[in-house]
Amino acid sequence: MHEKTTTYDILNSIAIFFILSNANLYLGFIPILQATVSGLRALAVAYAFFVALPQMRFGNYTVLVGIFYFIAGLLTIAHEGSLHAWAANAVNSLGLVLLIYLSMLRSPKYTIGTLAFILDIFICANFIFTLIYPDGIGEEFYLLGINRNSPGPVLICGMVVHYYAYKSGLRNKLTFIILGAISIITTIIIGSMTSTVGCVLMVLFFFIPFEKIRKVVLITLFAFYLTFQAFLVFFQNDLSVNRMATFFVEEVMQKDLSFTNRTFVWTDSYRLIRQSPITGYGMQDSEWFEQQLMVKSAHNIVYQILLYGGYLLFIMFLIVIFACIRRALKHKTDLTSYSLFGVCTFFFMMIMEAYSMSLIFFILCLTYYSSEFANNTENT
Repeated sequence: MHEKTTTYDILNSIAIFFILSNANLYLGFIPILQATVSGLRALAVAYAFFVALPQMRFGNYTVLVGIFYFIAGLLTIAHEGSLHAWAANAVNSLGLVLLIYLSMLRSPKYTIGTLAFILDIFICANFIFTLIYPDGIGEEFYLLGINRNSPGPVLICGMVVHYYAYKSGLRNKLTFIILGAISIITTIIIGSMTSTVGCVLMVLFFFIPFEKIRKVVLITLFAFYLTFQAFLVFFQNDLSVNRMATFFVEEVMQKDLSFTNRTFVWTDSYRLIRQSPITGYGMQDSEWFEQQLMVKSAHNIVYQILLYGGYLLFIMFLIVIFACIRRALKHKTDLTSYSLFGVCTFFFMMIMEAYSMSLIFFILCLTYYSSEFANNTENT
């Protein structure tokens, strides 16, 4: 039975749009527009809590993310870090996952339709922007971020959401192929091979018809990620002695063996972490990272979180991930396998980058609630 769209649904959709816009679109070349969207984002988050507070409806996943930011906030205050950086991350992440939860309670299918519509607009607009300004504007700014690696995570999230919409009957196979092609072409034009590899993997996984093969591919990618993370980032092994690794890095990813000097950033990050391993340094802005590492981030999500909050925050981050995977596998569906592959691809890309925390919690949110979204698609 088709549910009638209500004012509540529309308000939720508008609120999600402004939070995603503020978190993912770079509008700095039009300052008044950026300020307006930021203000509307604040109203959207206030609306989300206004709806949730009277009935205390937050959802377990929102609570987990809230605990993560509570710990991060305490550590930021203790280390006199950037409360602005903490607040911006917390507001975007908590506001987004809470609105998705509230919208999903009313209609999972409508929620996926909203997310797919918004992200499709972002990705297509960014594609047109990239065709017009292939080298970005000013200091390499793109519509979906401040450098050539920024659009990648949005494209991955877009494909996961589009797959959910495809399974819900809101999109078809052709629209997914078009979205995948746009994503790959975009990353090739801007020259982000890390994002290109991620997008190609997501498209190829879409065409795997058998669940057993999907499971093998998923486990293989996860093992590959752990291997690279351990031996490349933590131990910084010399890849030049391994022909396969050298071929993958130089020919497939089109990078040198220092990953454009990332190995030096990882060494400096490790040095900082050893000085404050338990509590880190609190959430910091890009200026702090430039002073400490001469770059705007640690260029690795594990090191980034360890710098934010040491082992305390990293353990909480692992708890969030474990809760998502455990719940998804408990009610395994096609959506689960594709979403988990998206998470693995996301983290594989984050060996080289430290993406927006709101996007990380967004894709984990889709995984956490995959069973609810699947229940709405099984009879479609």
